[in-house]
Amino acid sequence: MDSEYLQEHQIGYFQVDREQRIRLGSLFQLLQEAAVQHYNLLIQEKGEEEKSWFLGRLAMRFKRYPKFGETIQVETWISSFSGFKAFREFRILCDGKEIGEASAVWLYVDLGKKRVAKVPEEIVESIPVRNHDCFFSDLVRMILLRTTEGAARTSISLRYADYDPHQHVNSAAYLDFLQTGLSVQKKNTRPRELVIHFTKEIGLSEEAVEVALEEGEQGLAFRIGFAEEMASYGQLRFD
Repeated sequence: MDSEYLQEHQIGYFQVDREQRIRLGSLFQLLQEAAVQHYNLLIQEKGEEEKSWFLGRLAMRFKRYPKFGETIQVETWISSFSGFKAFREFRILCDGKEIGEASAVWLYVDLGKKRVAKVPEEIVESIPVRNHDCFFSDLVRMILLRTTEGAARTSISLRYADYDPHQHVNSAAYLDFLQTGLSVQKKNTRPRELVIHFTKEIGLSEEAVEVALEEGEQGLAFRIGFAEEMASYGQLRFD
């Protein structure tokens, strides 16, 4: 069985911003969909209803953002497993040329116990890995920029569409919050590189999130939080 999985998409009007370039959240949704479909092709889980995968860290790098009407291909594969983690890679192609790449760390979670769990051997043995291609090989160990008390803040209301079947805000919505914060604070909304670490889920009882942004010599640090809690943090680069 092939270790790679490929999906093709034509960028729709509902996925683009006011300049007809794909939004960050919409782009990640395509990566997420490719990962889910690839996993479902490889694994026929029985008795695993109480287990799922949550995103722990994500790094993305872009040569350009595709625009409305363009057709892109998302290629994905697993590069390795380690304990309760799976490492997945993504390549984004347009007209046969690579325009983006991403690495993600997914956490295997026992929903009943509400904690991470070791990935079962039957899953590890069922999924072929391609460990020679890893775009952000130091993603787990990467020390990310952090915001300070002086960071500029933007409050954003939560929407019905932000939530997924796990009854929490989907990872793609975090990127929508981030891009909205960038726009409100009059900053570049299309980073060339993004790294985000997810720290806490945002549940159904919350009404709003706060995006904090702070520029520094090494890039732009961000934090997404709610009710004094930190839900994620990370960094952006634009050069």
